[in-house]
Amino acid sequence: MTDIKPNRLLWIDILRGLAILFMVPANLSTLWDASHPMWFRLVGSFAAPSFILLSTAMVCFNSGRHSLKYYIERGIMILLVGMMIDMFLWKIMPFTSYDILYFIGLSLPIAYLFRNVPSKTLLLLTIIFFIMAPVAQQIFGYHEKSLEIEMATFHLPAFGRVLQSMFVDGWFPIIPWIGLSFFSIVLFRRLFNEKPLQMSHLFLIGGSISIVGFFFLFLPNHFFANIANGGIIENREGYSEIFYRPTIAFMVTAIGVFMLLICLAQFFAKFKLTSAIGFFGKYSLFIYILHQVIGNKIISVYFQSKGEESITNGVEFFYAVCFTFICIIICCQLIEFAKKFRRPQSAFLQMLIGK
Repeated sequence: MTDIKPNRLLWIDILRGLAILFMVPANLSTLWDASHPMWFRLVGSFAAPSFILLSTAMVCFNSGRHSLKYYIERGIMILLVGMMIDMFLWKIMPFTSYDILYFIGLSLPIAYLFRNVPSKTLLLLTIIFFIMAPVAQQIFGYHEKSLEIEMATFHLPAFGRVLQSMFVDGWFPIIPWIGLSFFSIVLFRRLFNEKPLQMSHLFLIGGSISIVGFFFLFLPNHFFANIANGGIIENREGYSEIFYRPTIAFMVTAIGVFMLLICLAQFFAKFKLTSAIGFFGKYSLFIYILHQVIGNKIISVYFQSKGEESITNGVEFFYAVCFTFICIIICCQLIEFAKKFRRPQSAFLQMLIGK
């Protein structure tokens, strides 16, 4: 796979922007103390898979420009961001709950090492890791509450429990999420090789896969965990995405929906107005940090000052989401303005807010 060309970047930024539109309300949902409607749970569930698939794709796109050392260093920086969020925002011990930044940080060098592996082998690895998920959950168990150790009551957890969180039942365990990374390499090879996959074909494939995935997510059965039989946790510590626990049906659905989102992003890229969504995509890591700070330090504090522990009204939650997006737009616009006078020089700032 060759380096990505500049004229192909817009729809990828739009794709990131769409994922951010899904991500912000999904992550703020911990403030909404009510039963989340299914449509809300479904929409929020496809932000994280999109970011994971895109992070791997960008490694493969730019592998000719950078070395393994570069992606190890970049992965370490992302891990450090995840650690700082855990310690200073959530006040928990890092490398225990295993949030998405931990997974992405570890997956970047892995994606680089596997970038030239034959597609058939990568697809086989994808299937293996997807199948391993329910097996590992059955053998080692899947805790409804994630492993989170408060800094105020610091103690060292059992090493086996940490490994279980990392591989099986953390927020984003390696099994099965690494399978998406392997699949991403195959998918973007097909999108950017000499004879790229046509969008009409991608739409049909993605739509078909999505239908199959949703069918198995909602199929009443006693054989595998899904939404219909209660095998997927409705609310895990405030979060209501449908990948707690991650199942084969969800992973398949995530692949199909991601393909449809690619088609949607490429369609939006033709129009100047909708292309503004791509502006969010340029600041995805910064927005990931910012929206959590806003939720934890502004919105949550505001409702506590009113004597309310959480938001119970759907309208108020909608206002809170709108407020968060307004803050995000203002902050990103200020950064965009500042970059006209001085471009970020450090590798960390470039990763955080772009060049």
